[in-house]
Amino acid sequence: MRRIYLYSQVIVMFLVIIFVVGWSYVNGLNPFRIIPIRACENGYSNFKSTVIVSENDLEDFLKKTCMRFGWNNRKDFEETLYNAEVDFHKEALVLLRHSDCSGSITVRIETPVLKSKTLYCRISRNVPLIATCDLVSYCLAIAVDKDAVHKVEFNNNQNKKVQLTISEEKTVEQTGAPDK
Repeated sequence: MRRIYLYSQVIVMFLVIIFVVGWSYVNGLNPFRIIPIRACENGYSNFKSTVIVSENDLEDFLKKTCMRFGWNNRKDFEETLYNAEVDFHKEALVLLRHSDCSGSITVRIETPVLKSKTLYCRISRNVPLIATCDLVSYCLAIAVDKDAVHKVEFNNNQNKKVQLTISEEKTVEQTGAPDK
């Protein structure tokens, strides 16, 4: 009997969490969403961190970058961005790039934090004692609410900060230290 009570409590808590998360997203309380692109892809070396603010900018971006060499799975990247259904009237697409000097370095993307209309994104790195010498390219894709997020600051944990401004005028490329 006690097990049934515990299971029912777990189910109720799970449903409450699902309801709260779903309600906040539907009611516009979630200012950003992570788009599930591959974290590691050689083709990411074809572009810098950038903000895409319109459907036309997305088309131009994909034409410029996706026809270049080096992609492991270009089609998957394109399809994932299209399937994200970014509403460019309300949202901007932010692509945050990071390159590392070794594939044996473990890179973990932290959950972004929003403070005062700035979205802070950070990665953590675990560097082994012995590393390989292969260049690895990473990317994080985020759809951000244009009213709630005005800036994105990316810290790649190598003393390199990238600051991007969400602007209606055109696609904005990175400012600050380069990510390569």
